[in-house]
Amino acid sequence: GIRAFGGARVIATGADSDIINNAAPEGGGVAVADARVELLNNADLYGNTAATRGGGVLVESGGIFIARDPATYVGYDMSTANRVTNGSGGGIYAVDARIELHGNAAVSGNETSQAGGGIYLSNSVLIASNAGIGSNLTGSTNSAAIAGGGIYALHSQVTLTNNAKIVRGVAPAGGGLYMYGGGLDANGVSFGSPLTSVVNVASAGGGFFLYDTTTRLANVRVEHNQAPGGIGGGGIVVGSAPLEISNVFVQGNSAVQAGGLYLAPALPTS
Repeated sequence: GIRAFGGARVIATGADSDIINNAAPEGGGVAVADARVELLNNADLYGNTAATRGGGVLVESGGIFIARDPATYVGYDMSTANRVTNGSGGGIYAVDARIELHGNAAVSGNETSQAGGGIYLSNSVLIASNAGIGSNLTGSTNSAAIAGGGIYALHSQVTLTNNAKIVRGVAPAGGGLYMYGGGLDANGVSFGSPLTSVVNVASAGGGFFLYDTTTRLANVRVEHNQAPGGIGGGGIVVGSAPLEISNVFVQGNSAVQAGGLYLAPALPTS
């Protein structure tokens, strides 16, 4: 769809600027390297396909990708999903890059054959403020076949604020969010929902699965996430990294054991 590199800046704005039904080995819809691409004001990106990385968007080498304003979607629902057929990052794949989501923008209805149905991060930064990973729309599930239905983050920094939400993530581990290393700062956000039809689901860590990740949760709601085949429902935290919790509401999560929050010194064995 679009290739931006070498300091380029691309701004797509308005409903007539949709990026749809493109295909490439990497970055099916948009490929960004050392450049900046922004989707604004209902400029959607969906129905794109990549073989290995970034069905919707590939961002690398210091690139920046921003989506903001209501009705701006990366993916939409499973009938119009961004997909990766043999790799990771169904919606967005970022390595050595920066991703920003603002103002009710959403990454939803994406899928991958490996990790990060919605977003895959490696050595990258994600800032989501008043934005959605998944949405309340029917069929807007982000799904991954291995880990991180909503987000998979490897040695990255994830900052979620201002009513951001992670819903409808499905994966074997970390339905909403799977993190290894790095840091998670969440303030005023929700994992799951009072609406049980839009919660996150995984065999382990329905809401989030964190390993060796420095984590700070404040004013966070973890609700009705499910781990029907594993040990942790609302959240699972493993490893020795610090965990700080303040004013966190955990309700209605379910699992074979430890329905709400499970803490363990090492990776679980079941």
